Amino acid sequence: MMKNKKSLAFLLTLSSVLLLSSCSLNNFFLKIDPLEYKVLAQKGSSSLALSAYYEEEKLELTDDVDLIESTFKSSNVDNEYQVIFYDGVRGLDLCDEYDNYAYVATLSLGNQQFIPINYDFDPLRSIVNIKEDDPSYKSNLKIFANNEKGSLGYSLKAILPSIEKTGKFTYDVVYDERSDKQLYDYFLNMPKVEFQNFVKENSYDYIVISEPFATRLMTLKSSPLYNQEYDEYTKEGDKVPEKNPDYHYCMSLKQLYRKLFPSDTSNSKYRGVPQTAIFVNKSYYSNNTKKVNNFLKILNKLIFDQYVSYVKYTRLDFFNLSSEYNDPNEDMNSEQTLKAFEYQFDTVGISWNEASRLQAWHPIAGESSNYNNYINRLTYVKSLDDYYTKSHISNYYNFISKDIPSDDNFIEIKF
Repeated sequence: MMKNKKSLAFLLTLSSVLLLSSCSLNNFFLKIDPLEYKVLAQKGSSSLALSAYYEEEKLELTDDVDLIESTFKSSNVDNEYQVIFYDGVRGLDLCDEYDNYAYVATLSLGNQQFIPINYDFDPLRSIVNIKEDDPSYKSNLKIFANNEKGSLGYSLKAILPSIEKTGKFTYDVVYDERSDKQLYDYFLNMPKVEFQNFVKENSYDYIVISEPFATRLMTLKSSPLYNQEYDEYTKEGDKVPEKNPDYHYCMSLKQLYRKLFPSDTSNSKYRGVPQTAIFVNKSYYSNNTKKVNNFLKILNKLIFDQYVSYVKYTRLDFFNLSSEYNDPNEDMNSEQTLKAFEYQFDTVGISWNEASRLQAWHPIAGESSNYNNYINRLTYVKSLDDYYTKSHISNYYNFISKDIPSDDNFIEIKF
């Protein structure tokens, strides 16, 4: 994997600037101790927070969902991975089933993205704009989705009844067993004529997959799922839909998610899809508590310092990751920059282009800009130990009408 070290020249330059500003380097740089055990993480939403460990041989970022799920089944004796970053709901089910790992915290909150593919009629908009006497009106909403057993699938099942309650629609969801990355490759490599036939033959209105894969498919002009409206909406960063009435699709998305993300900021931290959670091997943790806690403490500080408080690090990490491909003129639309984005995405599962569109560092609870007010939806929690603990997970499970796993599947860590 590519190295992600800041160069000595850069450090010396920045240190002189900081010293002149009466700042301490300790405010910006973290001491990253080598990992003494292996960590397995699904590429995508966990990648930014793990950027300090990109060079670490003991960290494996993977698209192989089968590898991740088989690891949950393995005991400490025959398992080389002691920490796993994976879907919060699916991971908890695997903890409960095999009793080898336990939930520690949620790293990032996200939710599935509705990709409109019926351009003649978009049922999501019609919740707001289309009346039943409109000639383009249709009553059944048909969706192609994946991750039925994970946070995406359960959240989708909890959200969709709000559409049916309008009295205008019924809905039909076809779930596919392929992972986000597999579906991303499937659609990106599909000729546009073949894609059109796929949509027409199945009468699909939406494809629903998680971020950052969805945004990439909607903003790559080579993709058959390219959506000009979404591309233009997200190109300049987060926007409040009500202030941008031309973006009807995005406004409709916000309305759809109101139930999942209430406007009351005092309760908003109790709602959110646990897209990526941290799980530790229970046997290993009981004998190596300090080692694991040290890693999580660094990670906890890194998230806030680098992806909430000082977002320039995000850009720097990506530029270092793809240093051989970067455009020296920093033209965001140049062929060279697009190659850099592609390299970043292939390497760690998200590129700077997706990160900037998703506003991945966006603060949530207690801030002036509330999470539920925005359309971009991949967000890192601000504190691992007090933001999404078992009590928060319990509230989310109540929302999705699913029994929460027993206490044996949770480990409480205080930093």
